[in-house]
Order: sequence, then structure tokens, then C-alpha cells
Amino acid sequence: MKIKPVSYFLIIIILIAVVAVSYGVTLPTMKAKLVPIITAGLTIILAGIELIRELRAGYKAKSAAEAEAGKYAGGTKSELFGYIKGWGWMALLAVGIYLFGFLIAIPIFVFTYLKLNKRGWLMSICITVVMELFIYGVFARLLQVDLYPGLIFGGTLW
Repeated sequence: MKIKPVSYFLIIIILIAVVAVSYGVTLPTMKAKLVPIITAGLTIILAGIELIRELRAGYKAKSAAEAEAGKYAGGTKSELFGYIKGWGWMALLAVGIYLFGFLIAIPIFVFTYLKLNKRGWLMSICITVVMELFIYGVFARLLQVDLYPGLIFGGTLW
């Protein structure tokens, strides 16, 4: 069985996340270790699940037309575009956190993502509020982690 380029992409993501966890473990304080370990750990889990799904699926073409028109180096163009789109969203979130901080960027990101994916107003608002309360409650209150406030609001990375 041949491996799709999408699977190679997922393997690269997992390797990058493993490097991030390894780096996070070497940081001096628990507060500094927490974010890279949690985010990279979740990335490893989610990318691993997707990789297993991709490998199990194999090369089953849904139709002859798709096989002729949509194949791009072993994976469909829409699969590749989906991954690029996902990385674009993550890059926007990273820039938002850098500029506005966690407590402002994350709810804007969640709400915008839900609305652009055709979710209703009530559902988008409720999920955004729950996400914000979860992040604030777990990280700021329970774990007492100082969340980055953003460059605009006086934060510095160093």
C-alpha cells in the first residue's frame, strides 16, 4: 500500500509536535512548560488519530471521475487545500495571540470560525463563552498561569 502525501504531512506535524514537547520539558518553570506541552500533546493525539484514519482508508477512489479529475500526487486537491486552510487558521490564531493575548484572541477566533462555518448565532456565542470560561477557569484560576496579555496590551515575549 502506498502512503498518501497527506499522511506524510501528518507525520511531519507529529514530529514537529514531539520536538515542541521535548523543548517544553526543558523549560525552567512549570508555567513555561504548560502551554507547549499541552498544545503539542493534543496535536500529537489529533494528528495521530487522523493519520490512522488516512492509513486505514487507503486509496479508495469514490468515483472514476474523482480519480481522473481530483487526484493530486496521491491525495485529492480538496484534502490538501483543507490542510492548508487549517494551517492558515492556526497561523491567524498565533498572530492574534501575539497581538491581543489569549483571553481576547481565543474567543474572537472561536466565534469567527464557527460563524464562517455556518453555525447559528446562539450556538456560536454559547460555545465561545464556554471556551473562554474554560480557558480562564483552568489556566488563570485553577493552575494560576499568567496568560500572555498580547503585544498591544503591554506583553513581551522575553
